[in-house]
Amino acid sequence: MIFYDLKLSTKNWRFIHLLGVTNLRSRYSRSKLGQTWLTLSFFIQIMSIGTVWSVLWKQPVLSFMPYVALGMILYQFFSMIILESTTVFTNDSRLYMNQHLPFFTSIFSLIYKNTLVFLHNIPILILFLVISGAHANASLLMVYGFILLCFFLTSCAYVLACLCTRYRDMIQIINSVMNALFLVTPIMWNIEQIPQQWRAYFFMNPLAAFLEIFRNPLLDLPVNYFAYVSATSWASLTVGLMFFLYHRFEKRIIYWI
Repeated sequence: MIFYDLKLSTKNWRFIHLLGVTNLRSRYSRSKLGQTWLTLSFFIQIMSIGTVWSVLWKQPVLSFMPYVALGMILYQFFSMIILESTTVFTNDSRLYMNQHLPFFTSIFSLIYKNTLVFLHNIPILILFLVISGAHANASLLMVYGFILLCFFLTSCAYVLACLCTRYRDMIQIINSVMNALFLVTPIMWNIEQIPQQWRAYFFMNPLAAFLEIFRNPLLDLPVNYFAYVSATSWASLTVGLMFFLYHRFEKRIIYWI
C-alpha cells in the first residue's frame, strides 16, 4: 500500500538525511568552501542577470533586483527537483538491488537535498528583502500554498521518476519542457505586463502559480486568484497520477532500473 511505503520512508529519515547530504557533499569534495560555493555562484548569477534585465526593462535596479532574486531562487528550487527526479531511481539503483526499500526514499532524499540548497540561498533572500524594504505579508493562504507545494513536488517527482525510468526518452523531453517553462514563467518579467485577459493562461504553468503564491507576499504584492486555482488543480492532478502509477507500476520499477 502506498500509505505504508510513505510511512516506512518517513521512519527512515536518518537514512534520507544521510543520502541527501552525501549527494550534496559529493559535488564539492576536497573544496575548502564546500557548499558555500552554491550561495556565492548563485549570488553572482542573480546580480548579473538582474542588472541586465533591469536595464532592458528600464526598471530601477534596487526595486527590480529583489523580484528577480526571489524568482530565480524559488524557480531553481522547483526546477531542480523536477529535473533531478527524471534520473533519481536509476542513480540510486544500488540501494534497491540488495535490500527492500520503498522508492519514496529516493524521492524524499531528493527533495531534502534541494531543500538544503534552498536554505543555503536564504541569506541572499534576506539581503534582497532588506534592500527592497518590502514588508512580508504572511497569511494562512501561504500555509495553504506550502501544503499544496509539498503534495505537488512529492507526487510530481514520483510520477516523473516512474515515467522516465520506464521511458528514457522522456528525460530529454522534460529537459526541453523546463527550458520552455523558464521563458513563460514570470521570473525576470512581471505578470502585470501581460494584458488582463491573458494572465489566467500563464497561471496554467504550475511553476508560475507557485511562484506567485510565495514571492508576492514576501514582496508585499497582491496574489492573483488564478494562482491558487492552478496550484490546487496541479497538486490534485499529480497526486492522482501518483496513486495510479504506484498501484500499476510500483512492483515493476526494480526491473527497469
